[in-house]
Amino acid sequence: MIDPDQRALGNLLRDIAVISYRLPHLVDKVDFIKQLQKLPQYKHSTQHMLRRDVDAAFERAIRMYQLEATMLRGEWGGVLHLTMLQRKRALIAMLKNLRTYLEEEHPELLPEHR
Repeated sequence: MIDPDQRALGNLLRDIAVISYRLPHLVDKVDFIKQLQKLPQYKHSTQHMLRRDVDAAFERAIRMYQLEATMLRGEWGGVLHLTMLQRKRALIAMLKNLRTYLEEEHPELLPEHR
């Protein structure tokens, strides 16, 4: 059985991936929050709640991306602390991974006009 918090985080990441697919130039969390607030399931969420949830979702997705990239390189060491520039690169790479995942696993969620 899936933890409800984990399911909610997964749903949020799915929605972020759809937004990223539609608007691939977005990389700033504030822009994602603004786009999420336009969706019916987030209309009643406060700015503070969405910021907290998006921060948690991005942190988890970046960590998963780092772990996957580390395993692919054959390095089994711990994930190091990221500098701000590395964090931005990891965020961009993570968003690209989310878009690829959507294309391959859930094309039904993608906007038809693209």
